[in-house]
Amino acid sequence: MIDGELLKGSVLSLLPEYRERFVPLKPGTKRPAFDNWLTRGPYTLDEIVELYRRGDFNVGLRVGNRLLVVDYESEETIALVHSLGVPETPISVLTHRCRHDYYQCLSEGKTKIKWRGMDCDIKRTGVVAAPATWRDDVSCRYVWRGRPVPISELPVFPEELLIEREEVRAHIATTLDLPDDRA
Repeated sequence: MIDGELLKGSVLSLLPEYRERFVPLKPGTKRPAFDNWLTRGPYTLDEIVELYRRGDFNVGLRVGNRLLVVDYESEETIALVHSLGVPETPISVLTHRCRHDYYQCLSEGKTKIKWRGMDCDIKRTGVVAAPATWRDDVSCRYVWRGRPVPISELPVFPEELLIEREEVRAHIATTLDLPDDRA
């Protein structure tokens, strides 16, 4: 259960632009608590407080709309991804396996699972579990590493790394009016 102090350390203490991304998650999980989470507008502070008075929920944040989260599964993968030119970020969330790093993203796109065959996901859509979340299946509470900063102050995830080979081939084929197999 999330008590008042944990709640203050999560959603209520966040900058408004993160608070506007709040999605209540089912207790003990990282799944949205309500079916309308994609279409519902932002919660007000009073609504969030009332929600937690009525029940126990985990804390989620919507990604997309300038916010990208890299979900790392190991420290080795973090080093490998940084070697590709992805910068360090001032805000991360420690998870049961490793961490989530927060970045600014200048374009919209799909979430990429096992990005480039590595042990990490690039989350550009959906929701991620945020600090104060408790996972029953792994007995872990998510916590901040660093303090939230405005999204505009986050480092930009390198756009060129988000383009996949198939997308490049399709672009070349379209631009040069070639069949896909010639690109």
